[in-house]
Amino acid sequence: MKAWVIAIRGLPFSEQLAARCIHSAAEFGQEVRCFPAVNRYAAPAALTLAGLKLNRRIYASVSDAPVGDRDSIPRGHWWLTTPELGCFMSHFNLWKRCVALDEPILIMEHDAVVLAPFPALPDGAVALELCRMDPAIANTVAYIIAPAAARLSLAEAYRHGVQPVDELLWRTALKQQPITTVASAVVGHESGGVSTIQFSRKDATHRLIADRNPWNTYQKPSRFIE
Repeated sequence: MKAWVIAIRGLPFSEQLAARCIHSAAEFGQEVRCFPAVNRYAAPAALTLAGLKLNRRIYASVSDAPVGDRDSIPRGHWWLTTPELGCFMSHFNLWKRCVALDEPILIMEHDAVVLAPFPALPDGAVALELCRMDPAIANTVAYIIAPAAARLSLAEAYRHGVQPVDELLWRTALKQQPITTVASAVVGHESGGVSTIQFSRKDATHRLIADRNPWNTYQKPSRFIE
């Protein structure tokens, strides 16, 4: 099974975390490749190029404004932040890769840490979540996705528009599909308290993160190497 970790080229914080992820997988004899993320600056153009639109039932625009500022605004008038959009487009591109390969693939975000050998996708399941930070919350830190699930996710994005990747994947596109989770985490989650999305929040939970904006060190790479 092919596995990728999404990393933002030109952002040292992201590149360093992805390198750690690849090294942790190698300790279990697992090969993980680096997949170039769509960064926050390229995200709006990538949305247009892909022929996608926003989910207008929830979002009215794409903005650099902090996500925390929208908490008191009614749904339908929210904005999707550029880091959220970049995250979605990165997963979207890997769903397309899954369909093209016509086989299950493993997708990880840069702050994933491999804790055990990768399992196979269980018979009958279309997706397997490998990281559970909170048993009540589904996330996209690490998961295996089958071509059937990738097609459903792509179709949902084209039909109803883009929203945060975890919302579209688990709560919309695959809501009625057979999804399983591992009994014990195969992949852990450790970003050192900083996220390329969360840094923009202004609420108390993310106050420290706002002071450690990883994008301050971003340098546009001359080229992407996968």
